[in-house]
Amino acid sequence: MFADRPQQMAAAKIALESAAGAVQTLRSMGVECYVALGAAPRAEWPKNMYHAHSAAKPREVWSQIEWTSLWQQGWRATPQDAQQARGLERQMAGRGGIPQTGLPVPTDGIITGESLRDRLVSE
Repeated sequence: MFADRPQQMAAAKIALESAAGAVQTLRSMGVECYVALGAAPRAEWPKNMYHAHSAAKPREVWSQIEWTSLWQQGWRATPQDAQQARGLERQMAGRGGIPQTGLPVPTDGIITGESLRDRLVSE
């Protein structure tokens, strides 16, 4: 890595020796640790989420529960995904002859003609 720069090579060698000494000291105290080459692993959280109406302003999300909650409200991982989700929502609105009106769903089962007639007769 530093073959053409001897001063930086010497500094890197000293740093690696001191890191190895630190790891050895920690191991002698009973701490499990190791040194790995490469970039440090990136923290999974926080993540940014974007909405179609505020795509330029990301929202920071700190947990999977919050991620799932915002996903259901139209927030996505990238601005492009948010725009596409909004477009698909508009495209699918009212498909199949069933408009999305937000009417409540009966909780006591399916209302048939017979059950409706029984309710009217009993009242």
